[in-house]
Amino acid sequence: MVFAMPVFDGIESCLVKNLKFTPSTCLRIVGRTSYVALVGFIAVYIPFFRRSCFLLNVLLLAMHYMVGHETTKTLELSLDCILDLDNSWSPNRGVSTNRWSETDHPSSQNL
Repeated sequence: MVFAMPVFDGIESCLVKNLKFTPSTCLRIVGRTSYVALVGFIAVYIPFFRRSCFLLNVLLLAMHYMVGHETTKTLELSLDCILDLDNSWSPNRGVSTNRWSETDHPSSQNL
């Protein structure tokens, strides 16, 4: 709190001089709280910054491939290649389940 006082003073003086707010207790509370919230958000976000940038790049690249291909089948194949999805899913099994049937695993029939 002691080391943040010059920062708080700078924020409050900027709000009063540049944005023409009147100095008050409400201005202090809002200015200081917004500064602390912004710094806290940045401090929490920095460790995840590399992953979020990677995710954003993957999504933008996927959107590029969605625009580039006309049919849904080639779109699915392109997204599988880009996102490195598991190819073990088939339309015969359905969307809601990922379980293998007994015919897929003959060794499970003896259980």
